[in-house]
Amino acid sequence: MSPIPTYVVNLPEDEDRLQILLGQLDPSIFEIRESLGFLGRTLPDTACLLLTGDPASIQYKGALGVMFSHVSLWERIAQLQAPFALVLEDDVELIQPERLAGVELPDGFDIVFCGDQTAVHPVGTKPIRRLQCISAIWVLSALERRGVSVGAYGYLLSPSGARRLLSLFDQHRFFGHVDVRMMAYCCELRELNRLPSTGRLLEELRAIRGIVGDPPKLAGYALMHPLVVHSGMTSRRDREDMLGKMPAHETDPE
Repeated sequence: MSPIPTYVVNLPEDEDRLQILLGQLDPSIFEIRESLGFLGRTLPDTACLLLTGDPASIQYKGALGVMFSHVSLWERIAQLQAPFALVLEDDVELIQPERLAGVELPDGFDIVFCGDQTAVHPVGTKPIRRLQCISAIWVLSALERRGVSVGAYGYLLSPSGARRLLSLFDQHRFFGHVDVRMMAYCCELRELNRLPSTGRLLEELRAIRGIVGDPPKLAGYALMHPLVVHSGMTSRRDREDMLGKMPAHETDPE
């Protein structure tokens, strides 16, 4: 198997995070193609309003910056000849990453969430040799039970999946959080309405489907055992939100 094209969401000011992550990746398995990140705080208010259609977006520029970082990487992945790529945010730890070299992925998949939040089984001490997938809709109850969101800190994306995501975001603009939008496109509204839980995440997913309609869904899956764990570093999104609300002269570099 050829090395897996790997892309990292990373800001220039977080070089230390990138180096820690790169130290976990065997170059015979993972080929780092690019690291890229957008400073949400630098986005003009007018651009936020035009791109999202949401007046609240000017208060949450960190979320928009993270979204642009992922969308920019999708543009690269959409052009690949490889069957899929791995996208990582820089504040993660990988669990037995060598398992990905032999993973059997569903035919025709668009996206596979790889994080511990979407995994059915939690991180354990016993090694799990084989990575298995489950349809994305079936991990939502676990997310609700844990009180966490989806997380875009680790996922596999096929070139066709990247093209479909780009098309959908082009149609529906750039509102909300990128991870929840990705999950919403993996679930039909009728599937969401069948789930008994009425927690915050499901409400948000249903609301997104109400905004975008119910077009054909992405072929979305999640790993049953996690490949990627969020390391608990300071959230880039929260940091950029905070800095974006400060007067410009207080955030300009010296």
